[in-house]
Amino acid sequence: MATEFWFKFNFKDWANDVRPLSLTARGMLLELIIYMRQTATIGMMPLDIRLIVRLTGCLTEEATESITEFKNFGIFDFVKNDDGSETIISRRIVKEFERSRINTANGKNGGNPTLKNKIRLTDSVNQNANQTSNSISNSNFNSNFDLEKKAWFDVFWDKYNKKQDSKKCLDKWLKLSDNEINAALDKVEAYVHSTPDVQFRKNPLTWLNGKCWEDEIIIPTLNTKISNFEKAVKADLHSMIIYDNDNE
Repeated sequence: MATEFWFKFNFKDWANDVRPLSLTARGMLLELIIYMRQTATIGMMPLDIRLIVRLTGCLTEEATESITEFKNFGIFDFVKNDDGSETIISRRIVKEFERSRINTANGKNGGNPTLKNKIRLTDSVNQNANQTSNSISNSNFNSNFDLEKKAWFDVFWDKYNKKQDSKKCLDKWLKLSDNEINAALDKVEAYVHSTPDVQFRKNPLTWLNGKCWEDEIIIPTLNTKISNFEKAVKADLHSMIIYDNDNE
């Protein structure tokens, strides 16, 4: 996840932005802003309808119609990559992140506006936000960082919900084929449901390395739970009997 930074919420600006949107698009806008705020590539995400459906829980038709609204009313920037895919960019998030970064840097210098090396906030924020958008427009973004796979990894990581070896897991994920990623995403929820106790859930790296999405998933039943409880009770009783015999 990205480093935390404070995000200004201007109610008037928000009202102006969402006024022309449908209620569905307004809800989706908030969901996407939250997601783009949390990604490693702050303020950006791939335009992938399947991903948006998974993130928001909406229907495919609703996602498609909302994206059309965002394009028509200029809510986000949509940048085409060399491979034909598109990247969604929130200039506001990019600017707020740059503003936060600069404030942090100035704070380390004491926050004194008379300091010689103090960064001019407004000029730098606008310049860097424009550079971010232009650099993506002029190059294939996915050649430097597989944005779409990283976005799908974020979905997997949240659903798996056992935060261990994140960097190794991401490296492994980026090496998976599209078919393997689809299979993993299709099976991860069922596997998590079959292992409600996180301590007995496999390390996510083990799950990915072993291609465990290909394994049969056995959902524990009530009888299985009772059986396990009975075994535990019998084991405790057996230990008590041995202890009593040793002390007679």
